[in-house]
Amino acid sequence: MKIATKISLSFLILIVVFTSILTSVFYTIAGNNLKNNIYSNLKEVARSRAATVGVFLDSGKESIRQLSESLVIKKFLPRGDTSASPG
Repeated sequence: MKIATKISLSFLILIVVFTSILTSVFYTIAGNNLKNNIYSNLKEVARSRAATVGVFLDSGKESIRQLSESLVIKKFLPRGDTSASPG
């Protein structure tokens, strides 16, 4: 085998080995970055949904409070007097 062929073959082998190593390293790094981005997006969506549920529950509480203070409701609800005898 000629010396030029041996040198070319050794460079080719080195290039293939380094390319394989670098590709696997960059693939792992890119996969981890993608996973972290997905997790952070899911956390943000969960926070947003929790805030929406909180606003919904607060508005429901406010509606119930307003309804409980309504004069029409107070007029028709019994006062809970134990002294009054039914019918």
